Amino acid sequence: MKNSPSSYLPPLNLLLLGVFLAVSLFGGLSQVWIQRQISRTADQIEDHEKTLQDLTRKNRYMSARLAEAQRPDELIRMVGDSLKRPDWNQIAQVERTTDADGNRVVRLVPYGKPMEVAFND
Repeated sequence: MKNSPSSYLPPLNLLLLGVFLAVSLFGGLSQVWIQRQISRTADQIEDHEKTLQDLTRKNRYMSARLAEAQRPDELIRMVGDSLKRPDWNQIAQVERTTDADGNRVVRLVPYGKPMEVAFND
């Protein structure tokens, strides 16, 4: 009975072998998991870059349209001869206060006289 296979490895060696195999298996599975996470992150980055390029293109298009609409000759064409200086009763002062409940209150107060306008002397 001295030559039986169980006598070749003592129980401590079997335990160490089992621990080694478990650690190796766990390490291999964790490496596969990390690779999948890296792949998913790379795909998400690629999608975000495509979205960013699309939004940049739309932003350039809208900026060009806005610049075209704000050209002086275009504004004059849209407004025509109806543009004039505002009257004093059309100019308003914005007053910001807080009421008793802590809510912000904004009031538009018209200027009564032209002298209420601040001048830099």
